Amino acid sequence: ERLQEEMGTELSANLSEEERETLSNLKTRQSELEGLLESAQAQWEEISVERERAQSTLDDNLRKRRRELMEESAGGDSRRKSRGGKENTSAAQARRRDDLEQQRKELEDAARAEEEMEKKLEEHQFTWIWHTCHF
Repeated sequence: ERLQEEMGTELSANLSEEERETLSNLKTRQSELEGLLESAQAQWEEISVERERAQSTLDDNLRKRRRELMEESAGGDSRRKSRGGKENTSAAQARRRDDLEQQRKELEDAARAEEEMEKKLEEHQFTWIWHTCHF
């Protein structure tokens, strides 16, 4: 019977002053958290776009470098053939070592850049999860 009587009435009308204050604080906090969630989602999207852009740039640069190395290698092969195979092998080996060292450095730089992007992404994920769980 009492439930039927209360149906359709404002809940806050039956709350004590302390309960109304708590409810008001909770509604305010809910609004704040919704704002934080929207902000975190926007940051997440920005970071995802930034990561995709960096990955695309990395892929493009690696493809370009591979093509350059293949062209250099093909050019070196034709030079050796035109010289009758008399190219100085120590000079060729030194050039290959230099190329490999350059590639290694580029690969390390790319790996570092990827790690930094992943760390940023993880930090934002952690922040978002922490805010979601603690507020």
